[in-house]
Amino acid sequence: MKVSLRSKRRTQKLGYTLLAAFVFSLLTVKSFAGDPEPSSVLNHGKQFLLVENKGQVVDQSGRSRSDVKFIGQANGVKVIVQSNAISYQFEKHPEVQKKPDPRSASGRDEISVDGEVKTYRLDVRLVGANPSPTIRKEEKSDYFENYYNVPGHPEGIQGVSAFEKVIMEDVYPGIDWAVYIRDGKLKYDFIVKPGADPSR
Repeated sequence: MKVSLRSKRRTQKLGYTLLAAFVFSLLTVKSFAGDPEPSSVLNHGKQFLLVENKGQVVDQSGRSRSDVKFIGQANGVKVIVQSNAISYQFEKHPEVQKKPDPRSASGRDEISVDGEVKTYRLDVRLVGANPSPTIRKEEKSDYFENYYNVPGHPEGIQGVSAFEKVIMEDVYPGIDWAVYIRDGKLKYDFIVKPGADPSR
């Protein structure tokens, strides 16, 4: 297993969009199956799920990232799951400053977000693993997402499913890699089948 840490420093002014390693959502409409109560949608923000990539994940140039299999976000951390890797992206934003706006007749404050946004990414890769294992999706959630304004998809991408567990089969001979959510945290296990070499 190989772990690497990357750090970037970027400046962000109010009105500009921070472009991260991936554009995770471009005007997203989040939905549940059926007719949800508004509280159900609001509560999802606290639930950590792995959302399948159906073409909605693109890079800064709008190119599709088919190597990304699932994405998730919780507690300010973005997670990217690939066939044999997991990346964690952390962002530290500048403090929002409020100051009186002399142009405002109502005395409202002017909001300023001058400063640097620091982005850190931690990559965990399985060395020598199968680059294209069969992916088995388990513990499907009722939650799904719809994406619009995705490059190359003028009709949008709708009904993108979310899961609490995915298994990459035979990442090493006879060894599966299970990536799952438990108690709001991302975890993973290696499942060694009978007869397989655990030293792999």
